[in-house]
Amino acid sequence: MAQASRILIEHADWIVTMDPERRIIKDGTIAIEKDRIVAIGTTKETASKFKAEKTINASGKLVIPGLIDTHVHSTQQLGRGLADGCDIAVHLLERLYGYESEVLHEDAYWAALCCQLEMIRAGTTCFIDPGSYFPEQTAKAAGDSGMRGIVARTAVDIHQTAIGPLPEKMFRETKDEAVAKSEKTVKELNGLHDGRVRAWFSLRLPVACSNELIGEIKAKADQYGVGIVTHANESRDEVVASRVKYGMQDVERLASLKALGPKMVLIHMGWANPKEIMLCKELDPKISCSPACGYRLAFGSMEFGRFPEMVEMGITVSLGR
Repeated sequence: MAQASRILIEHADWIVTMDPERRIIKDGTIAIEKDRIVAIGTTKETASKFKAEKTINASGKLVIPGLIDTHVHSTQQLGRGLADGCDIAVHLLERLYGYESEVLHEDAYWAALCCQLEMIRAGTTCFIDPGSYFPEQTAKAAGDSGMRGIVARTAVDIHQTAIGPLPEKMFRETKDEAVAKSEKTVKELNGLHDGRVRAWFSLRLPVACSNELIGEIKAKADQYGVGIVTHANESRDEVVASRVKYGMQDVERLASLKALGPKMVLIHMGWANPKEIMLCKELDPKISCSPACGYRLAFGSMEFGRFPEMVEMGITVSLGR
């Protein structure tokens, strides 16, 4: 049976719009033609002007724009619960990275697809995956689920980090290998599925990235006109590790290497100091605040993070898991 190309969603109790007036429409209707919304208004104004092939009664429903999740590790979906109650070194390096290093390509696809179906159920239509060794499988799942998203391949080159060692399997690449494979991901996946999938570069964990790797990844991102996604100031342990090894925190270090800029997403940022917040105001990276992750792992990111202040300063702050 052919899919209806003209759909009318009518009698929604409320429609929350994103138009310049931020209208909230009572008893609202949405007219859809093929893959585009062509009209939004009250049911009285809109329904009679649009001849639909399929009509959906949204009475009792609130309709909102699709949500964007700016921090979701697709391939970790099947490993949920493996690292609860652990400090960051055990949680990240031993449990989650250990799990990822044993994942097969087929596992990664099903994990990504399950993750995306859960996001769709929660009203999310677009995501940023901050990096894995399976970007092709995440992109394939997005093709099947219909979501939009940004995928990236993990890049790290320091294997004995200040917070502990990386797993010996999979997480052990040289700088040149990490850069080459990341570039291959961008070349092959950016623009996939009619543009629904974009590919960026990932600096997965700053304490596991050398200055040279950061510089080369930044140069490649500029070359291809794409962004960089990274975790930054995630926890107290990582902040201390960065200070001990580099004499500065993550954002200060990225700025000192000329890598911080408007096409970078900084995830977590719960332990950013005042200087780093001012650097974000000046250089315009985008922030992904992840309250669920912060609370569940007791990072203290919502206690010490200055997200309302960042918003007041005009810094772009988004939400992630």
